[in-house]
Amino acid sequence: MKQQYSGQLTLTQIIRDEQNENDDYFGPAGFKGRGKDGIETRDFTFGSFTGHIAVIKDYNPIKELETMNRKLLAIAAHGSEGEALNFIVKMTERERHVAVIILRDVEESIQKFKTRLKDLASFYTRENAENFNAFFTSELNNIYYKVEFATIRGQPRLTFKRGGSTYELLRGSWADKLDFIWPA
Repeated sequence: MKQQYSGQLTLTQIIRDEQNENDDYFGPAGFKGRGKDGIETRDFTFGSFTGHIAVIKDYNPIKELETMNRKLLAIAAHGSEGEALNFIVKMTERERHVAVIILRDVEESIQKFKTRLKDLASFYTRENAENFNAFFTSELNNIYYKVEFATIRGQPRLTFKRGGSTYELLRGSWADKLDFIWPA
C-alpha cells in the first residue's frame, strides 16, 4: 500500500526492480533506470473515502469533552443561576477577562468537536464500504478484508471480515443529533 493520503485508497504495483537478478528489461538504455532506486511502479486508485477522522490514531472525542468540561468547571462550578451571578459579580476585572477567554476557547472547541463528529458520521456510508472492499480485496493488497455495509435499527454499520475475525463498526444515534440548535 503506497498511501492513504487525503482519503485516496491507492496501491502501488512494482513493475520492475533493477536489483532483481531476473530483471528482463530490454529497450533503450536511456530508459532503463528510474532515478536512484531503479524501481518502476504503477499506482492503482480504488476511489476515496469520507470521514477521515475515523482512521486518525489519536482521535479521542471523550478526551475532548473532558477537556472542555474541565475548562468550564474552572469558571462555572456553581449550581444555580444566583450562585453563578454572585460568582461573576465578585470577580475582578482581570478574572472576568480570563473567564471570557476561557469561554471563547470552549466555544471554538465545541465547534471543532461538532465538525469532527460530523466527519466521523460521514465515514459510515455504502460508498465507503464499496471502496474499502475493492481496496482490501485487491490482489495487490497484502492485507485482506472483506468490507460490507448494512443498516441495523436505522443506523449504518460497516463490517470488516478477515479470516475468522469480524469487526463491526456501528454508528450510534449520536450522529442524528449533530444539528441540534441551542434555544435562544
